[in-house]
Amino acid sequence: MLYARSIGEEDKSMFVPAKARYFGVPPGRRLFRTVRTQLVHLWALALARVRLTRAVLSAAAREWIDTLRLEREAAAAWRARERALRSLGEAVYHDGAEETERAKARVAELDGQLLRLGERVRQVQEERQRRIEHAWHQEGPTEIEVPPVEPPGPVIVPEPEPVPHEPPGPVIVPEPEPVPHDPPGPVIVPEPRPPQAR
Repeated sequence: MLYARSIGEEDKSMFVPAKARYFGVPPGRRLFRTVRTQLVHLWALALARVRLTRAVLSAAAREWIDTLRLEREAAAAWRARERALRSLGEAVYHDGAEETERAKARVAELDGQLLRLGERVRQVQEERQRRIEHAWHQEGPTEIEVPPVEPPGPVIVPEPEPVPHEPPGPVIVPEPEPVPHDPPGPVIVPEPRPPQAR
């Protein structure tokens, strides 16, 4: 550069700042990648929500339809049970032993049918709950199960053992002796005197 000045040429490169280097990533591409990644992420979240909502609504609709069908069957069974109870009452009133037994059997049969229908309604509700939980687990976030760490137990310190020695013999306790004292003698009571005047 010194040579260029001496011969009269201007060196403009000396005052031009260096060009920014991107090392293989052209400017703007990073922003485009970030926006595209965010859009793909949002699209996946929206799609997962739509799938989950569809699965929940499908399970609820199926349960609603099955429950309606079972409730219709249960209503018919209740009407038949009421008729069977009326016929049982009439048979008992008219003393018809054979008709009474048939009516009792019919009422017991209808009671069993109503219990089975109630059990099927419970199963339909459990199936709906199972389908919803399956949809949640299928679309939910990945959860890593960490094995539980066993807490360290208390440190067992051995008890110190006493130094061995000869066992003690029987304890000799002296017999208590009476305390010496004067033998009791006659009690001396002073004679009463007349009161003195002062």
